[in-house]
Amino acid sequence: MTHYSLVPDQIAYYRRMASRPKSPNATSIYKGLTTRGAKWGATVNFKGRRYYIGTFATEVEAARAYNKHALRIIGPGAIFNQLPNES
Repeated sequence: MTHYSLVPDQIAYYRRMASRPKSPNATSIYKGLTTRGAKWGATVNFKGRRYYIGTFATEVEAARAYNKHALRIIGPGAIFNQLPNES
């Protein structure tokens, strides 16, 4: 795998890597989430670093936090989780 610093367009590289299909063993349908006991942990990976966001009671809360922090860390080129409509 190519190291991110050797790629001229790092956002395009991030988008290609982030849009890969999820593993069949994935615990969540959302990007950047994992189970931590009975809670959900969220992390954003960008430019070879892992940014730990925190643990949340529900999967949707963690996905919402991932989206917020992905925008802050990566910018508008980030790939976001598609959350259910909440009315």
